[in-house]
Amino acid sequence: MIDPDGLFETEAEAKAYAKQIDIKTGWFRQNRINKNKDGSYSIDNKKAGSSTYNDKEFGIQKAALVTAKKQETHVKFANAVGNILGMDPTKMSDPKEGPTQAMNAATKEGSIILNVLSLGEGVAAFGAALKIGKAIAGYGIANDGNDLFDDVTGFDAIEYFLGEKGAALNSTINSLTGLREAKKDGKPGIGNIGDIKDLIFETPNLFSNDRPKK
Repeated sequence: MIDPDGLFETEAEAKAYAKQIDIKTGWFRQNRINKNKDGSYSIDNKKAGSSTYNDKEFGIQKAALVTAKKQETHVKFANAVGNILGMDPTKMSDPKEGPTQAMNAATKEGSIILNVLSLGEGVAAFGAALKIGKAIAGYGIANDGNDLFDDVTGFDAIEYFLGEKGAALNSTINSLTGLREAKKDGKPGIGNIGDIKDLIFETPNLFSNDRPKK
């Protein structure tokens, strides 16, 4: 029996074919019979970069070996790049999806740049502030750092620990604190752009109704 994906269905089947064509397999051989994630088997030679398998339509085939680990690494890398870019590069050429993807990318890159500048501004303010001022600046730095980390990795630590409404409350407090400090000092900064943005987009989450409809 051959599985739908075209690989040897059992280890015995792979061993039988290897013996038939005189492929030496084993721990101290270049050729190894490996079990794949779907439960099928193939005869792989990592040194030669080849994989021998049984194709349902074309029979025994020999092709370039791409290990599952390499495939997983490629997928993770593609996902990371897509997250940083804020778009799916494969959809850019789509007439319908392209403009939306371009807008998503512009929004994401703008957010990253804003958070980098805000973080730098916050570090400078922290160095010049007194004790209470350092606490306020440190709070702002922590929030800017979390926002930047979220932009780059897609993981929002504050929302993970506090939940959506807790994160919205934290964002609102951070924004109001930043705007108050700017007004008190008479020196609005780049970070205040992010404060206003968060008040517009994050604060409404405080009033969202998450209860299921009856």
